[in-house]
Amino acid sequence: MSPKFRPPVWLCVVLAITTGVCLWVAIERYRSESANRAVHLIVDMPDVRQLAAMEGETLPEALSHLKTAGITAVAVAEETMDDLVASGQVRTVGGSPPIYEVTDASLGPRLKRILTARFGRPAASPPGYLRLPDGTKMALPLRFVEIKPYGLGFDMPTMRTIHDSGLSVIARVNNPPLSTENAIRNVVHEATMTGAVGMIFGGDQVLGRRDLIPFAANQIRNSGIWVGIVEFSNQGGLSRMLKEMTDRAIRIHSMVAAEIDKNEPPDIIDRYVRAVVERNVKALFLRPISLASERPMAGFSDFVGKIRHGIEREGYEAKPSRPEYPKDRPAWAAVIASLGIALTSGWLIGTFANAKWQAGAFTLLILLTAGVGVGFGAKYMALVAALAFPTWAMLSALSIGRGPEKASVWFLAFFWVTGISVLGGLHVAALLTQLPYMMRLDQFFGVKAAHFIPPLVVGIYLLFEQISLRNILDTKIRWFDIAVLGVVLAAIFVMLLRTGNDSPGDVSSLELKMRNFLDRVLPERPRTKEFLIGHPAFILALTMAFRGERAFLPLMGLLAAVGQASVLNTFCHLHTPIAVSAMRVVTGIVVGGVIGIIVAWVYIKVMDARRRAA
Repeated sequence: MSPKFRPPVWLCVVLAITTGVCLWVAIERYRSESANRAVHLIVDMPDVRQLAAMEGETLPEALSHLKTAGITAVAVAEETMDDLVASGQVRTVGGSPPIYEVTDASLGPRLKRILTARFGRPAASPPGYLRLPDGTKMALPLRFVEIKPYGLGFDMPTMRTIHDSGLSVIARVNNPPLSTENAIRNVVHEATMTGAVGMIFGGDQVLGRRDLIPFAANQIRNSGIWVGIVEFSNQGGLSRMLKEMTDRAIRIHSMVAAEIDKNEPPDIIDRYVRAVVERNVKALFLRPISLASERPMAGFSDFVGKIRHGIEREGYEAKPSRPEYPKDRPAWAAVIASLGIALTSGWLIGTFANAKWQAGAFTLLILLTAGVGVGFGAKYMALVAALAFPTWAMLSALSIGRGPEKASVWFLAFFWVTGISVLGGLHVAALLTQLPYMMRLDQFFGVKAAHFIPPLVVGIYLLFEQISLRNILDTKIRWFDIAVLGVVLAAIFVMLLRTGNDSPGDVSSLELKMRNFLDRVLPERPRTKEFLIGHPAFILALTMAFRGERAFLPLMGLLAAVGQASVLNTFCHLHTPIAVSAMRVVTGIVVGGVIGIIVAWVYIKVMDARRRAA
């Protein structure tokens, strides 16, 4: 380790203590994540009815087949007036204003209850009437065509059939047109009457949008129903609802028909399984991948069975899941983790700046640590760690102050440098182990900065270690140097564009295939920035340093720091189980190390050949 970046004894003691606390937080989180391994496999009721009709089966028979395959719940939407007309339970009589007759005796009380609660009082001159089975007429609050798209409660015989099949009910509800307290109360009441365990919002709004979301959340909470939040959906009011229901929410992964059509069955299955393993998703909403089959029910059952076997191989089980999550880390643990970050960062700043700047940095970071104790500043301290630890790790190995150790020492540097980055990642994870981060309601702050600044600092520092600014300006630049620099800058730009919690960069089909392949052949798919860029570049940089060939070392150090920044960032994904994050880092080290050794071997052969030729 370079003498300049070798930590003093007091800092080693501090990091030993703070790391111990961070490991305790990580272990507690691992225990909680391991205890809740249930995953709901959900099918939509219209799909069940279609499959049953195509196979000539009754609804109970179809539900029994799906349960055997692994389905645990059925999502049932409220019936609409369109549904009731199509089934013959409501028919048009005619007249002016028109009259619509309810032919199902059990339907009358339900429609009367729901129309009154959700659509308000009818106008003085009603646009139509609903004639109930008992002969009474009920004035419609809106024109029939305006009522048709909205939910009108659930078909209770269907609910009983689902329960009798041993499956759970997930109620799918829409925000009513007049989202009043009475209307919201009625929606929740109707869902509760079905015996539903969960609720999914349909349409483009959550229940209660806009001003009554807290009221809706309170009604749902009191009913004992959990809320299903579909990944990557963009419903109005979703983030507000999630804030109100964080501890009563379950994340659901689903694929729309267009996505299913573009992917092959093995990739679809793998995507569902990875959603459970990598993002802690607790419910999968499954749809038939094709109805063009002689036996569509058998085909869908086989598809469900493969997903069930896939999650079972990963240690999960297809059964009703619950909104249970790891407890938030205690405030004292966050303060200790923050103290480790503050003292490490303050010391590192002192290696670059004079005592006054270091004192100022220590003061600011200690104040921020105090803020963490009262619930402020955790995400800012996490960003400080993401900047400091990878920078320290890289410079400790590649700084010019290293002595001429044996090759084995340089080889081991690959592991202990990554260890420093993991150390920073554990401190960040301990800081952010809170439910909002684990549910992705809140996310790590400054992702792009954490990937860009450490490599830039490392590259510039290593460059100015070797040559002064004056010499750089006086140096004759070759076109080859400009081309190499341009390629590297372009690669970093693309990486930054693709990096983030909501990356705008599209993933190509080739990359998706590569990811799916790695998912299948490796315990965990390593991050591309690590195994394909950072780690190979780091081994090549160590090779250059060991051989005393430092001309391109700043450039390799810059690329290597990308991998170390990514290692730390892996632990910032709190929605990913911590065991998966750890295994992903280990896999990245192994795969990236093998690639790096091959690259270094080629480099040595080329350089030796050039030397002999000269």
